[in-house]
Amino acid sequence: FAWEDASIEYLAFANLMDYQPCYLFYRYTHPQINCSYPPHIHPNFELIIPTDCCYRCMINSRLVTVRKKEALIIQPGQLHEDIYQKGEAFHCVRFEFNSARKQSLSRLFAQHIIPEQQVLNIQNFRSAIVLLRLLRQEAMCDMRSNYDIQNSLFQALFFLSLTSCPEHFLNPEYFRHSRDNYRQGTILAAF
Repeated sequence: FAWEDASIEYLAFANLMDYQPCYLFYRYTHPQINCSYPPHIHPNFELIIPTDCCYRCMINSRLVTVRKKEALIIQPGQLHEDIYQKGEAFHCVRFEFNSARKQSLSRLFAQHIIPEQQVLNIQNFRSAIVLLRLLRQEAMCDMRSNYDIQNSLFQALFFLSLTSCPEHFLNPEYFRHSRDNYRQGTILAAF
């Protein structure tokens, strides 16, 4: 009986988000010297998580520092310049958003958000480290057959990183259809 309740309750949350993050590729960077990577603009999103100390970069000419137990999400179209510090390694995952409505999400954050506010606190950092290790291991295999595994690990990492982000920091479009789906799920669960 309890198992059925859990399954019925899950219907209220199934497909809660209309836009789903979709993994593109993973990269681990361990700088050997202090240097800057030239300014560039990505056509997709990027999630950056430092391993030990911190990660620094410029986003739209503003200095952003990401410390251990934090994550940075860079949006498409933002001017980005990595500032490599010797020994300050970081994980980087590129991704985009897919939607059942065949409409992409061009920005995750609300328009008024400054680059420093794109730094998110990872509350369950131990789980994030486990996911990053597994993602790195799967990415090194680089086989088509393990894409779904990499994508699933990334999605878990993405949502783990996003949990501390205040809702008003996010693009309202990201939540608009999700609320409708939640209402539908709640009604279905009641029946």
